[in-house]
This record gives sequence, C-alpha cells and structure tokens, in this order.
Amino acid sequence: MNECKFRAFVDRIEDGTAVLLIGDDERDIMQIPASCLPKAAGEGSVLTVDVHYEADLTAKTSTEARELIRKLTQPKGQ
Repeated sequence: MNECKFRAFVDRIEDGTAVLLIGDDERDIMQIPASCLPKAAGEGSVLTVDVHYEADLTAKTSTEARELIRKLTQPKGQ
C-alpha cells in the first residue's frame, strides 16, 4: 500500500477552519475543519498527517458516479 506521512504546523484557526503549514519547510498550506483536529491540538501544534489510498471506497464511488451519469444521460422513457 502506498502511504505518505508528513508534518503539519497549525498556524491559526479562523472561523472554524484550521490553517496548516505543510512539510518541513512549511511552504504549502492546507485548510481543514478545526473540528478534525485532535482535542489537544490548537494553534502552534505540530501534527502528523497520514495519507493513504482507499481502493475499495474509490471503486464504490466510481461505480455510483457511473450509474448516476448513465441515469442522467439515458433518454426519457427507457
């Protein structure tokens, strides 16, 4: 399984959104709902973010999307 872990620094929390500075150089920015932060985390916290591919869920949502497209593009009465 291909996974990626990286560090994120909680720069600030504004209007329910946590602004994270990503990576060792903190050049990239990610915004997430503040409610997703661990309870003890807040401004100034260092987090580890774990990203991994969800093959089963991807296949399921892909199938659902194809079915919805088929229904929407099917001529009426068929």
